[in-house]
Amino acid sequence: MTSKQYYLSFCIPVHNEEKIILPKITEIQKGLKNILKGRSYEILIVENGSTDNTLGKLEKVKDKNLNVIVLKNKGHGLAMRT
Repeated sequence: MTSKQYYLSFCIPVHNEEKIILPKITEIQKGLKNILKGRSYEILIVENGSTDNTLGKLEKVKDKNLNVIVLKNKGHGLAMRT
């Protein structure tokens, strides 16, 4: 398995963030593009057992720089370690 090398990986653990996740991703994307000036980046979203529609919202995002990891077990610490 080959993995892509990124200049920056940005990790965000989320839990029940359905109301704010899409605007926050857009805000982060704009900021990273502005700061990194064309350098490669990835945004890792660690979905942490949400009971709302957070995952449904994330599945609608079409961006090669966005990767979603889904955890069955809850826990902020686990999400950050993952």
